[in-house]
Amino acid sequence: MRRWSKTKMFDLPAITMKEQKTLFSQSIDCPAPAEGGIGFSAGVSVDADVKVDAKVAFGFSISGSILPPKIKKMQILGCAFSEFRTFELHWC
Repeated sequence: MRRWSKTKMFDLPAITMKEQKTLFSQSIDCPAPAEGGIGFSAGVSVDADVKVDAKVAFGFSISGSILPPKIKKMQILGCAFSEFRTFELHWC
């Protein structure tokens, strides 16, 4: 009885994304009333500064015997490594 096994991994091209976008921005100005008082201004914005770096790999592992011909074990493997960065909130 002769046994055999094979394992192989495949790396896919890296996935990279970098984007900056303002998701929300609003401000309000309230001038001082004509009869006197204090005016004010306020604002808020939510900005996304997104950076994603990901690496994906997949593979297989198979083993069995030649005589009698038989596959005893078969696995499909996959893994992903990623880094994700974030959102910022600004107000004034």
